[in-house]
Amino acid sequence: LVCVDKLGSRTMTRSTRAASDVAPEAWQPEESAFFGALEGTPVHVVNHHLAHAATASYPFHLDEASILVVDGSGTDWPGDESPDRLIDMGGRDRAGDCPLRFRERRAETQSIFRLRDGRLERCAVSTRSGVGHFYSYVSKHLIGFGHLQEGKLMGLAGWGDGSRLGDFPSFPDAVFDGIETPLLEHLMRLEWPMPPVRPDHIVATESPWCHLGFWAQHWLERSIVHLAREAVRRAGGRTLGAAGGVMLNVVANRLARDTLMAEGLIDDMVVQPASSDAGMPLGAALIGYHHLLDGRARFQDNTVYLGPIPDEDEAEAFLLERGATRPDDLASTVADLLLSNRIVGWWQGPS
Repeated sequence: LVCVDKLGSRTMTRSTRAASDVAPEAWQPEESAFFGALEGTPVHVVNHHLAHAATASYPFHLDEASILVVDGSGTDWPGDESPDRLIDMGGRDRAGDCPLRFRERRAETQSIFRLRDGRLERCAVSTRSGVGHFYSYVSKHLIGFGHLQEGKLMGLAGWGDGSRLGDFPSFPDAVFDGIETPLLEHLMRLEWPMPPVRPDHIVATESPWCHLGFWAQHWLERSIVHLAREAVRRAGGRTLGAAGGVMLNVVANRLARDTLMAEGLIDDMVVQPASSDAGMPLGAALIGYHHLLDGRARFQDNTVYLGPIPDEDEAEAFLLERGATRPDDLASTVADLLLSNRIVGWWQGPS
């Protein structure tokens, strides 16, 4: 049995779907080659958010849990089931000059699942551009960090000044409505005259860019705390599991954990380390095992390092043959490099 993530905009499934049910014209050329090589093997397409939810639940040995998935966008949604449209985020290589406008695409962006008796059940879904698109838009088109560089925005926020929040739009409570957090739609209605993208010759830690970063992080945190409360309210589990690329924002998910625990809403919170789409192979495999094969075996205790363990002697020999040297005191050498503001790559154990 082989399980894969979404194929393309014409592959719509709320749960899982046999690949044989997908019209071949919906496949990309590389997908056609992939399925051709698997002829005779059962193949299923797994809903994107369901795969995310699987990574935030099954590896942690949970019996019951509330699962929150906060993404940019996932599996496309049928147009006749959703009146909403996503906001145009521009091409991958495009930064700046991207006015807020709708595009003709509908897809899941935020979801809540309930884990009970080994099964995941979706409780709520949003198909509107949510906080993930808001944060990505600011990172890419205002700060100018480029595609998939939102982690830099989280770091930049610490350089900003909270007293400058009033320089930028605020969002009323009505924007945070159940599973919905349509921040970009609100900015579009305001017709906010957005600042131009940061020029390359200006560092992001300068004003106003650092304050803009603080503003974006502030409203991301507000959104994540709201969605975490909503997930627990709808799903009822006292452990909150989280995944999706937005949940890599450790500052926001830590705030959600501390807030909900202080309010007595949860006992624990777990976040999948591979929260982004890097975790999709794991999620698809977990859905195949638990949902399609009704597997009951528990996940290994190590939930992070899932790659092979390279042979250390072979790795060292490979490096030495290419001119590397081994210092007598590795730890001291690395410490000296770090004190000299050098960047060190450290390899140890499996990936």
